[in-house]
Amino acid sequence: QGETRKLALNRVLLCTDYVSQAIIREIERIWGCEVFDYYGMTEAGLGGGMECGARCGYHLHEADLYFEIVDPVNGRPVPEGQPGEVVISTLTRQGMPLIRYRTGDLSRFIPGPCRCGTILRRLAKVRARKTGLVSLPGGGHITMADLDEALFPLPGVVNFTAAVTKPANSCNLTVSVDTLSRQRDEEQINRALSAIPALRAALATGRFNIITEYRIVNEKISPNSGKRKINLL
Repeated sequence: QGETRKLALNRVLLCTDYVSQAIIREIERIWGCEVFDYYGMTEAGLGGGMECGARCGYHLHEADLYFEIVDPVNGRPVPEGQPGEVVISTLTRQGMPLIRYRTGDLSRFIPGPCRCGTILRRLAKVRARKTGLVSLPGGGHITMADLDEALFPLPGVVNFTAAVTKPANSCNLTVSVDTLSRQRDEEQINRALSAIPALRAALATGRFNIITEYRIVNEKISPNSGKRKINLL
């Protein structure tokens, strides 16, 4: 609801799936504190990496984990700075050591030093998993993170779900939007979606359609259960 909470919070640490910049800015505005993103997983003992004040990638916990970026298809390491699948090996765990564990997360190493001065390598923000890439007409892909960045900055949008159907010789993206506003600005939402490069290229093929649905919600917003993803129907 945008209420300002007068609590003495200095920092908030996000340990979840991808969070859009619009939501991060809103958390900082409401709670009056800095927000930092953390990368970790249960398999790695919850460790991984964390943002510094520069907000340019996760500084990796290299004393505990060895990170690689590999080609998702053949598993071979890719050149520095190239995107691929994150692979980890544990260095200090004794109960369940992992060797070259393929996480399914897609990211890349950020070349060069960070302006904060830390020498630890940086991992770019993970925007998708291998299973989260949805192919579109025109050869592109769309992820939930792409939709998050397009829709959450819009006033009144508090949540949405997305699904892709592929009838014969065509492809449809259906986005169901939860909004606090009673003004259903369908044109604004369609414009934001069409600005996503992969969706714009798919629309140009003439075999792709965007369908938007709306639901007006009150202050009692039900949270999502499980990981957010584009459903394939």
